[in-house]
Order: sequence, then structure tokens, then C-alpha cells
Amino acid sequence: STLFPYTTLFRSPYRVLGGIAVMRYLDLQNDALAGKVASDMEGIRLAAIAYHADTETWPPGGGAGEIPPAFVPLLPGNLKWDTEQYTYAWLSEGGEPDNLVGVHIVGLREGLTEKLRARLVFGSPFAPYGDDIIYIIKSPGISM
Repeated sequence: STLFPYTTLFRSPYRVLGGIAVMRYLDLQNDALAGKVASDMEGIRLAAIAYHADTETWPPGGGAGEIPPAFVPLLPGNLKWDTEQYTYAWLSEGGEPDNLVGVHIVGLREGLTEKLRARLVFGSPFAPYGDDIIYIIKSPGISM
């Protein structure tokens, strides 16, 4: 019975270190996911611009997690619109010149929103929307 306090004392630092390691792992994983999402946004932006150049309209909007059919031939093949960590929703009303065109990034897990906001703040237009983010490709009043 005299060893109990000592074993508890020696186990506590390992639990703390284990907790720190898990938090650091999640932080690194969120960094990697933020890079993936930023890369996806660039691919989607380029696909939207290519579509607009060919048709002079924007692809019509779709539901969360649904790739707009007009995008299928223009997007990189490995781009997924619905994952466990986030979901994309295309925002567009088609050809109207004064509509917002962009991607609503929905369901970001804890920690990923902050990493993504930090990554997108330089050179990429975005708007925080609660815990989500809207990546803006074209906003009202701004022509391409």
C-alpha cells in the first residue's frame, strides 16, 4: 500500500505527455487538412473560371456534398465534396451577374476552421459564416 502514491505520481506525467502528443497530432492533422482544402478551393476556382469562359454563365448551384454536373469534366479527379472532416456546397444562381459565386465549406471539425481561416486570409477571398467558411470566387458588384 505504500507504493500506490509513487505509482500514481509516476503515471501522471505520462498521461500529461500523452495528452499533449494527441493534441499536437490533431493540430498537425488540421494543418494538413487546411492545405488540402485550400488546394481544393484553387481547383474549384479554376474549374469555375474555365466553365464561365466557355459559357459566360456560372454552373448552377447544388446541394451540400454534390458535385455540380457541369464541373465533373473540369475538376481534378481526386477532389471529394463530402468527407468526414468537411463538406463543400457550390453557391451560384447561374448566369445572373450580381450573384455571389463560391463554395460553402460546411461542417468543419474543431480546430480546422481556425487553421483554414489563417491559411485563406492571404490572397484568397473568404467570408466566415458561423463555424463554416464561404470561399468567394465572385461577389456582387465585382466583375471578372
